Amino acid sequence: MPRTFEVAVTSPHSTRQVFDAFAATTYWHDRYAAFGSSMTLDELDRTSTPDGESVRLVMTEDLRADRLPSVIARVYPGELKVRTTEHWQVGGDDRVHGTIEITVLGAPGSGRGHARIEPASGGSRMVVDGTVEVRLPLVGGRVESAIGAEFRRLIPDVGRFTTEWIDNHD
Repeated sequence: MPRTFEVAVTSPHSTRQVFDAFAATTYWHDRYAAFGSSMTLDELDRTSTPDGESVRLVMTEDLRADRLPSVIARVYPGELKVRTTEHWQVGGDDRVHGTIEITVLGAPGSGRGHARIEPASGGSRMVVDGTVEVRLPLVGGRVESAIGAEFRRLIPDVGRFTTEWIDNHD
């Protein structure tokens, strides 16, 4: 049964500044380096529309068993690849809406999320609602719980990184 999670983070920066960071190739390369990630940025397309701007990203991460939570590494002792597609759109109201789709290549797992970044007192607030699904008998729920816990831990770290990155690049 899929597991859901919700995480909220605040930033002293505007929604537009956060969107512009997400739309910058250097942001992603710096973020991967900061987190020691093996992720690659396969596509980054920024588009202007009458309703605002959007950015679409496609990323691939080669996960090795030694970098996975132990419950997942026991189930998948080899390597896994994870493909993530993110779409962020900012409108005239300065609200940013995002969708996140995650596909695990070589394993029966996936994830999806919706994010919103809204103006807040002194900056902005991002809320991510996600669902993780691993279709494995007996252990799928434990793996889903571990992945959900990892997202709840990682998203605030990404928020802090994004704040520092904007501070250094604004």
